[in-house]
Amino acid sequence: MRPIAAILPLAFVAACVQGEIGGRTIGSPPERDQGSDPVCAASKNDEIRLRLEPTCGGCHKDGSNKPFFTSLRAFESLLVYEPTYVVSGKPDESRFFQLLTGKATGQYPQMPPPASFASMAENGKTKISVDEIRDWITHLPPEPPENRAPDPSAVTVRRAMAEEMTTALLTELGLDPTTDFASVGPEGALMLASPDALGYVSDGAWTRFEALGGASTLRGRARLTTITPAALQVLTGVSQAWCSIAVNKTGSVLLHDATLGDTSAAASSAIKANIRYLYLRLLGVVATDEDVKGMYEGVFLKYEAQGAPVAWTAVCAAFVRSPEWLLL
Repeated sequence: MRPIAAILPLAFVAACVQGEIGGRTIGSPPERDQGSDPVCAASKNDEIRLRLEPTCGGCHKDGSNKPFFTSLRAFESLLVYEPTYVVSGKPDESRFFQLLTGKATGQYPQMPPPASFASMAENGKTKISVDEIRDWITHLPPEPPENRAPDPSAVTVRRAMAEEMTTALLTELGLDPTTDFASVGPEGALMLASPDALGYVSDGAWTRFEALGGASTLRGRARLTTITPAALQVLTGVSQAWCSIAVNKTGSVLLHDATLGDTSAAASSAIKANIRYLYLRLLGVVATDEDVKGMYEGVFLKYEAQGAPVAWTAVCAAFVRSPEWLLL
């Protein structure tokens, strides 16, 4: 009888061999969790994914705004064949490779932030070397044709519900509806309130909440899950009103690196730093220099002539109305 120790390796290898039985492909490995063995990789891209995952997967899986390692399909569609990150055949021009080697531009020139992937690889702390990644990008295989078909397991997004928008706005803008809206009243603040909640606020607050898609049992309104013109119209007004209150509030959480006394002529660096801070606070993303420049020149400078409070209100409202804030 063959020893068990000799049988196990053969069984393991057999489980990783692809073939067809009755027209059905067997041995095609399922999506794997962190730590899976790259021996069972479905392709070269999958091998690279599995070897990168122990280092990168902790920050780039489910729940991340860049979930590259959720699955092989996510890895290929969001990273490998996304020109923003990988330029086929040209590793040194690929932002992904630049980040790994600590040569990228922007606030974060390397990934992971504490120590670049390259330095970790030099110390034997990664499952793949920088040279292997360079060779992979240099000889990047063409995108699998099946990637063009709909993927039921793909990462999806949905619009924020009215309740989620209300809670997020209050939290991110640092507002307390019981005190911060008192000076302007429910209608002046364009307050939002579910008709099902205890206590009367105003008919306008109810109507705006329903226009954002909020459900109401008492008024027979179903929850909306699509983005409608009415919802966008309400969100525009609410974002401007609430951002104005938040900007002018003493100790505003929106003014972290700048003050209402800062001007573009004397404190452009502080204003840009604050815009970068708002990208992270309101959208949860690390802004590039190009992102900051676009918001600074396209919004802040455009409204600065009307005063810093107006300019910062416009910047805040622009963040709230962006797809990155509206979609989850």
